[in-house]
Amino acid sequence: MTDSDQIEATRESGKSGSGGRNWQRVLLVILFALIYQVAEIVFAAVTIFQVLCMLLTGDRNERLNEFAGTLTAYIYDVLQYICLRTDVQPWPLGERNDPLSGDEG
Repeated sequence: MTDSDQIEATRESGKSGSGGRNWQRVLLVILFALIYQVAEIVFAAVTIFQVLCMLLTGDRNERLNEFAGTLTAYIYDVLQYICLRTDVQPWPLGERNDPLSGDEG
């Protein structure tokens, strides 16, 4: 499903949705906004640690680099949901999207 298809599906679901469903979405957006704040702190810590690894060893930490890739993909999914660009709920309420496997949902 392309981004434009997801946007259109979100618009259509918003038109036909009941008030209760809208409130549920608002609460989920607030929940994922809080999750985003935590992920942002983790991302900053990963970035600082990666820079320190590069300064001390001259090379980046590959395991940390893989984690950073997964984290940035997760943050992207959360932001897509918060901005109402998709109705697909990110993990932990939806399925986990593993960017390293090549699967896109």
